[in-house]
Amino acid sequence: CKERRTLTSEELASSPWLAESAAWHQSPGEACVLDDYLCEEFYSLATAQLPGSLLQQQRMELLALLEKHWETGHCYSQYLTAQVIDHDGRVVRNTRSSFHHFLCCLEWIPAHRPTREGPQERKFLRPDSVYVTSPEVTKLLGTHVFYVDTDSSQFSRDLGMRETISVEVLIQYLKEWCVHPEDNQEQEAEGACFTSTIQHIHDVYNYLHTNCSQSSLKELFQHTPAVFVETKRVSETWCSGRFHHLKEVCWSDTTSMFQRYRWLTQRADSPVQEPRVLAPFYSQLDGMWDFFIRLLNVDSCPNMKQYVSLLELVCSSSPMPTAEVLQDVSILYARLAQRCKCQVPGDQAGPPHKLNPSFCSTLKGMVSDMRVFPIKSNTWVKLANKPMIGDDKELEKIFKSHQMVCLLNLPPPEKKPAPKSKTGNAAAGDMIPAFNEKDRLLFLDICGIRRLSSCIRSEPLTESLRPCPTMQRMVRSVVPYIQRFLYHHDELAQVYSELADRKIAEKIKRLSFAQVGKLYIRYQLDVSDGEDEVVELQDVICLLKDEKELYIQKDHLPGKLEICSELVKLFCTESSHRKELKHFLSSLINSLDDPKALKRFLTKEDVRELPDGEERWEVPEPATQEIPLDRVPKSFSSTCSPDEAPRPAQTDGEPTLGCWPPRAPLMNTGGRAGQGNNSAVEAALKMWPPPPAPKDKEPERDVLPGGRSHEGVQPPNSSGRPAELARPLSHPGQPVSISSPRPAESRPQSEGGQEGLAAPRPAQTLPSAQPAEAPGDQPTPNSTLAVPDAVVASATFQGTAAAAETPRPPLNLDFPRWNKDQSGLEDMELTCQRPTTMVPLDEQMDLIAIGEWGEQLVNSFLCDWRDSSDPGRPTHVLWCNQSGESGQPYDFKVTFGAEATPPVLFIEVKSTVKKERSFIHLSANELDFALKEKERYHIFRVYSAGDAQNVRLCRIRNLAQHLHTKHLALYLFV
Repeated sequence: CKERRTLTSEELASSPWLAESAAWHQSPGEACVLDDYLCEEFYSLATAQLPGSLLQQQRMELLALLEKHWETGHCYSQYLTAQVIDHDGRVVRNTRSSFHHFLCCLEWIPAHRPTREGPQERKFLRPDSVYVTSPEVTKLLGTHVFYVDTDSSQFSRDLGMRETISVEVLIQYLKEWCVHPEDNQEQEAEGACFTSTIQHIHDVYNYLHTNCSQSSLKELFQHTPAVFVETKRVSETWCSGRFHHLKEVCWSDTTSMFQRYRWLTQRADSPVQEPRVLAPFYSQLDGMWDFFIRLLNVDSCPNMKQYVSLLELVCSSSPMPTAEVLQDVSILYARLAQRCKCQVPGDQAGPPHKLNPSFCSTLKGMVSDMRVFPIKSNTWVKLANKPMIGDDKELEKIFKSHQMVCLLNLPPPEKKPAPKSKTGNAAAGDMIPAFNEKDRLLFLDICGIRRLSSCIRSEPLTESLRPCPTMQRMVRSVVPYIQRFLYHHDELAQVYSELADRKIAEKIKRLSFAQVGKLYIRYQLDVSDGEDEVVELQDVICLLKDEKELYIQKDHLPGKLEICSELVKLFCTESSHRKELKHFLSSLINSLDDPKALKRFLTKEDVRELPDGEERWEVPEPATQEIPLDRVPKSFSSTCSPDEAPRPAQTDGEPTLGCWPPRAPLMNTGGRAGQGNNSAVEAALKMWPPPPAPKDKEPERDVLPGGRSHEGVQPPNSSGRPAELARPLSHPGQPVSISSPRPAESRPQSEGGQEGLAAPRPAQTLPSAQPAEAPGDQPTPNSTLAVPDAVVASATFQGTAAAAETPRPPLNLDFPRWNKDQSGLEDMELTCQRPTTMVPLDEQMDLIAIGEWGEQLVNSFLCDWRDSSDPGRPTHVLWCNQSGESGQPYDFKVTFGAEATPPVLFIEVKSTVKKERSFIHLSANELDFALKEKERYHIFRVYSAGDAQNVRLCRIRNLAQHLHTKHLALYLFV
């Protein structure tokens, strides 16, 4: 019913009309008169205290009654308005009635909220705190607001019930969900925990993506931790997680390193800030990649600081780098290099980009003081230790003994299965590398790490150089086939085209050939300031210098493979092309001397003739070197009498060679009858330093015992032994003979590798040689170009002439016979299939390739044993390094039956290209394992590795026992 009420100023201040009364313009202290609808009955019903079930039923009936009679029947809506009356009794304005205030301000609406467990949560709330149930509201607000079971009507609108939702309201709700209400507003807000359905989170972000501007979104996400990151999947539809700032999240970590090392990053004392990855949760939800990556510019992967922190943590957790850790570190290297590239947002593949100088400088500064660089001595170093990239295996072998040379341990990437496609299927057997080697090298370049080859200056040096027509003829014979091989192979067409552009035909014509007594390369390593230079000298067999000169050490002239291995460098630059050409040449040189075999080989390799118009590559024919006649010594008689006058000095004034003190007599054995008194000579020979020559001594004339003399100088024997011991000697008193003159081209070389072109040397006499012609006889036609042999007096060593004529058989200066079997080296019979012969690719074959070849042989041997009918054969053979270096202290694990003793054997393979015994490199892990396993640890030694025809396989059982009994010795090479 309607009732006029007068409210004092104090009553008005405590009434529901306080906020509205400010617009009524009441005088201070003046009373207020209202025509109001009190409806105390509704007030008593809305505030009644009843048991739970009765109260819920009473409020539901009250709500239904009001809604039913709101505009019809009792028409309760007419009681919503009251009038303000002035002192003259006139209506000044309309305002809310007490009934309206009771309806809107009392907590009487029966509301409910869905829960994950099932039963609904029920409360009595004000009308403006509940939402009228609708699909749109339920989709965006989910289980996080209360609903009332009523339809949208004038009744719900008059009471202020919420029916729709706007962008601003949703953003406000999102802020309430993601921020703790008690957080300090002056500090950066911390994300709150949140539990909801997966669909609800997806619907909220989709709504913002569709209806909110990009500027409003960036404002929201840059200042509010509004990115939900799942931490736990509660059920198929529910999840729980936490809200984070935009800068704390990334889309994905394709390296999987943070997941792999979660046991390290989640420790309480871990310094690593673990990235919050979105892809595991949002990649299955439509439109979320565009929302986070393109719209909000979320990083596609963890930031540089996070990766560097993880890199340091991984390295510190493994003091000795293992094969597994080295792979993981290389993955992080490659990813850090990618972070330094100027890339567009997202993880889409694209063309290569330039480096960001700022990022590169930051990265280098981050890692400069960290021990995150593995070297081959199984430890970690800093940039201050000047680590280097070992890009040349030969240089590594040369400088590996120097401690200041820190060579990085950079294993090749392992193969892993390719990721599944969008259809969920991956190609069968499709494998991809674990990381990009170019990116790893890019990271090392960013850090300023130099390659070993760039730190070394090399200079080839030779001694006793002279032309080598033999090698020139050999190269001349193979170059045409090299041209035909390159021309007719399509995969080498680009190589042939590049060679033509480089005018290779002209280079080949100008190529010079030389043989030397010594051939070596001087390597100088540039080390850090304040340290002495590191210099190494390395002997080489064959060397191509500046694509202009080809040298070979004279003792290796027959080594055609070595010449071919060096020659291919003139034609190919890439290692794969060089290997292919070397393989061709290794087979070619074996067929050159057999025309039929050569024809079959060329047909097999599809090496045809060149077209008529193609320019030929041809090495010039070696020039024949003629000796001037005036430089050849004249022939002399075969015998010299004691009273012969001294030979006059040469008229051209050129000095000749002489010997002082006089050489010992060739026949001096200390017990021969008829020997002259040479006490003065023997006394002179015992003096050191030798006395000066007498002034009246002619340097070009030597005096033999007995007063005889001869001209010329006896050349030293190549073996270093006296000339008379290199052949049987004749009886005393037998006439001295001189062998027939030989052409100048067949003169023996000196030890230093030079042949005297101006002064040919005499050759030695064979006992079966015919006596020389008399001085009066005419010389042979070529006697003017020949050199007479040395005059050697005959003598017999103590004993009979028969004994002197019968040489003793050579002795094998090997290990003592009584010690041969104590090493436990057992020869194994090779009936298995052997690997193909490995052609030397460099001057010394790669140690890794040698080891792999030996392991292939042993694997074939063990598998053949396993598949045989031998009662003691193994049941299983495990090759640990079949897919790459495993890091185990053994190469094979061989398992036998249950009755066998021992039931398992561990085999380490040691291979060498040498045919005889040599030192074995044994690591600390291998030695420790051998001493621990004892009789279960065997060493298989492969001699002549790479040579399938002559390879030899030996076995050493129980290495520990042989070491303890000193049958085998262990050395430390320092």
